[in-house]
Amino acid sequence: MAAPHRPEGRPAAPPDASGASVARRSPAARRAGWFLLLIAWSLAIAPVRGHDEDEASAPGGVLLLVASALDAEATLARLRTPADGAVAAQVAVAALNTTIRPPGLRATAYRTLLAGRVAPADAPAPNALAAIVAAGRGVECLVADDTSPVLAEARSLAPQVRLLRPGPGEELREALRRRLGEGLGGHLLLVDVGAEPEPERLLVAVAGELDPELDLAMLVAPAPAPTRGPWDRLAAIVAVAPGWAGRLLLSDTTRTAGLAANVDPMATALAWLHVPPPRELTGRPLRPGPPHDLRDLLGFVRHAQANRRMMVPLLMAWGLGAAVVFAVWWRAMATGSPKWRAAARTGLAVAAAVPAAFLVVGAMPVETDAAVVASHAAAVAGIAAVAFALGAGGARGVLSPFRVAAGITGALLVGDQASGGAWLRRSLLADFPLMGVRFYGIGNDFGAIFVGLAVGLPLLMWLPRTTDARWGRVRWLVAGAWWLGGVIVLGAPPLGANLGMALAMAAAALTAAALLLGRKARGCLLLGGVGATALAFALVWGDSLRPAAAQSHLGRFAANARELGWSYVAEVVTGKLGLSLRFLADGYFWFGMGVVALLLGLWYHRAGHRSWRAVAPPLQVAVVAGGVGGLVALVVNDTGLVAGPLTAVTAFHWWLDGVIESRPAEAGG
Repeated sequence: MAAPHRPEGRPAAPPDASGASVARRSPAARRAGWFLLLIAWSLAIAPVRGHDEDEASAPGGVLLLVASALDAEATLARLRTPADGAVAAQVAVAALNTTIRPPGLRATAYRTLLAGRVAPADAPAPNALAAIVAAGRGVECLVADDTSPVLAEARSLAPQVRLLRPGPGEELREALRRRLGEGLGGHLLLVDVGAEPEPERLLVAVAGELDPELDLAMLVAPAPAPTRGPWDRLAAIVAVAPGWAGRLLLSDTTRTAGLAANVDPMATALAWLHVPPPRELTGRPLRPGPPHDLRDLLGFVRHAQANRRMMVPLLMAWGLGAAVVFAVWWRAMATGSPKWRAAARTGLAVAAAVPAAFLVVGAMPVETDAAVVASHAAAVAGIAAVAFALGAGGARGVLSPFRVAAGITGALLVGDQASGGAWLRRSLLADFPLMGVRFYGIGNDFGAIFVGLAVGLPLLMWLPRTTDARWGRVRWLVAGAWWLGGVIVLGAPPLGANLGMALAMAAAALTAAALLLGRKARGCLLLGGVGATALAFALVWGDSLRPAAAQSHLGRFAANARELGWSYVAEVVTGKLGLSLRFLADGYFWFGMGVVALLLGLWYHRAGHRSWRAVAPPLQVAVVAGGVGGLVALVVNDTGLVAGPLTAVTAFHWWLDGVIESRPAEAGG
């Protein structure tokens, strides 16, 4: 990943600190295993080229205009008008996520923006402003009056911030031009422009006063709108710098061209001023990406905002639909009616098609609430139809509509990650642009669904009864490659970057292999467990050896742990444990767990012990392995109280499908 762009002579920014079984393997299996390990290692430590640093050159100055609100949709719409076409050609733009902050007052959003990290009022240091002052660069704040929230938060973070005011009878714009005429001289100048109606015009107007070879000017805001806040909309960032004109802004925080986080502007200022960032800063320096297409960026913003507005209604509809599917399945098992059985098959296929639909809609140009609902409905119907077309015949008892839909979901997720993860980033379930929890890789939601479904897909090869030793070798090779690939896709920092779900996938795969091998499993299980754990940690450790600007959050954690020791590890683990404990106090969590517990209790007492024997042993293995994966996800993830049950419930669908595909006389209950 390239380092921040600089024109010739511009000093480089310093990097940021973010059935039949086979006992012996064939030679082909060993070669394939080593090949996959080589791919995993290359993904982890792939070098990233960057510019050579030239610390002897003088740092540039930074102008940061802070508006009270800056809505991305409105800003991009203005820039697309003919009147502002010249302005758009001179600036670099991106949507700005403003949700990286703890819940609280509006002032907290200003604090996070200026600190470059989540900085509570009782612990303001270390932060970006304090680091700039400590490095001797200097910070000035130009405000129209002393009640400015920018000034208040800046001085709370760094009391040495120098106050500037307009002179008698002087407008703020005139005072800004006068100050810029003196030169920034490697300092940071903060300007509170308040509710300026078109602040991007002001940015371009005053940028002419800057050094065209050294200085950087950025326009940001703590929230998209003063009345609605940041939770359902994106703000905007507009910048002027050498070589940045007409570009999308890109940050390693988000790994998405045209999307930045509110902790990135101050990280950019630190890099431009040649100030080493404190370890606690979570932002990454912005850099120019591809040429901007404002229409596409506006569509991305509208899609993300429509996803957020429709997230709760659609997820509630998904949950209600899952309850209906279970009720229909129960009725089919109780009556043995072919019509109810067909309805249950349909419901299970639709249930497995929903996650795939979330991914597919991520590739669609939807911009309104109605379009989000309609596109998800169409995608679910289309995927379920394909699943029925391919799985309705049964294929010797191996395939079913649910199993085909599960395969489509797994293939789409792997393919999307291999091609950059664009579909998942724009999916409603992930909600990366607005959620702000993570901006890349695979979250615990999709990770849990993937583990619950993917662990069972290779087990379908054990459904046909055969004594062919060659087929036994082939299916073990395919299953091992798929399971290992799943661990890599989930855990590799350039891909899923989710160590917890990678460990859950490894545990589920090892459990499945152990159950299939029986008494032969002890040595294989021990060797596989050690190998899978070593691979997962090697991926993270390798990421920590990459250049700092290219590290994922996993690599940054490993680098900090190597430098700061066990005290840092304990601090992070304690924070994640606290997050899990907060979930325990959430009423929604307990309501969902209560519903699931009620359904499972009814199942066990009415049909569970009988219908379990009706399911083919490989599918029983899928359910048990998924449950073990869910237990590991529960323990090792910071939101394990969500990831664990979701993994187990997803795997439980293999049992539901196995019963409905068995003979009615065997499945009754």
